[in-house]
Amino acid sequence: MPRIVILDLLFHWPPDGGARVEVLQLARYFRRQHQTTLLVPRFRDEFPRGQMQVPAAELGLDLRIMDLPDSIMHYEPLRRMIRDQVRSIKPDLLVMADAWHLKPRLLAVLGEFKPLVRFFAHEGLCLKGHGHMYRDGQICRVDTLAQPGNYDTLCLPCRQTWRDAAHTRIFDREMQMAALEDGTYLDDLRKGLASAGAVIVANTDMVRRLAPHTPRVVLQGMGTDPDLFRNTTPPAGGRFLFLGRAEDFLKGAHVFLEAGRRLREQRRDFTLVVTGRPPRTDPAALEDYVEVLDPVPHHQVPALINQALAVVLAPLWPEPLPISMFEVLACGRPLIASAVGGLKDWIKDRENGLLVPPDDPAALATAMGALLDDATLVNMLSQKAEEIGRRQTWDYVFDNVYGPLLADL
Repeated sequence: MPRIVILDLLFHWPPDGGARVEVLQLARYFRRQHQTTLLVPRFRDEFPRGQMQVPAAELGLDLRIMDLPDSIMHYEPLRRMIRDQVRSIKPDLLVMADAWHLKPRLLAVLGEFKPLVRFFAHEGLCLKGHGHMYRDGQICRVDTLAQPGNYDTLCLPCRQTWRDAAHTRIFDREMQMAALEDGTYLDDLRKGLASAGAVIVANTDMVRRLAPHTPRVVLQGMGTDPDLFRNTTPPAGGRFLFLGRAEDFLKGAHVFLEAGRRLREQRRDFTLVVTGRPPRTDPAALEDYVEVLDPVPHHQVPALINQALAVVLAPLWPEPLPISMFEVLACGRPLIASAVGGLKDWIKDRENGLLVPPDDPAALATAMGALLDDATLVNMLSQKAEEIGRRQTWDYVFDNVYGPLLADL
């Protein structure tokens, strides 16, 4: 039986986003026919990588956690340890999942395995956070692989400005270990991409950026659990749900609240629901039509979606492809989304959702008002959304992407 290793530097459970959910589902999928190990190097810092509040066996995982010594502060010893650990397992296939800014450094020494490399964001292509691609209040168009001269002149100074202003330090150790300034970072990224068996990305923008640098690029959406995410009630009422980490400025919760304020000047037949506390917002100052929820466990998200008339995803950055989009579609809810990243690949305006420009509360308010006024539009968008969502299960996604890639094993 072929042996598969999934290497992920960020996995933990409960999840904090779609990447964690996909890795869990992928490990389960592989385990049906292959010996599959999820390998997670664990750092002892504030980020909960490698921490499990549910037994791995209960999740259906063969989980191997590498506790790394605090003394490791550079990528060289780290990647040697990880390479040696992978070699000891002797996999027939290596899947490189999440690794943030260490991904290029690791890929550079894992070429012997011709790994399948999954890009969940712009890691390695943008040096801020998880790869924000957002600069000076707008989407950044710099392509470091196509324009390497911008790395030193634009990207490193931009990264330092962001780091000085950031309130979170969860990226600091990765950035320090990755040694972004030593002049070999892009070389390692190119080397890793060239040696990959395939690179799997979430949207057409990433295909365009990476296709010149790797033998094979595969476009993959995310999936949903059809037993969990399904339409239980028709969309009704005036409840608009902002789904996602509202505390992350780039998710655009403040745009949603401003759109609601503008719409409230015209009508009062709606409410806003936000998951998490929006940044730069005083909860005591929020109006009575705004409901702020504590972060919702993943298994409770379907009920929350099904209580809404429509769901809003308003990222400012070119978000590669949020799993919440597919979860909303599977529940048959109209989606109002920023025309960025993977959202604009899947959502066709007034066909299966509504698209608005990013960071445009006036346009968002207009879209929300259109759904309040037009039940026929709501029902049509709901039907089209559910048609996509019912098909986009995890089994469908993996059978059509990883199935062909595994055919030679």
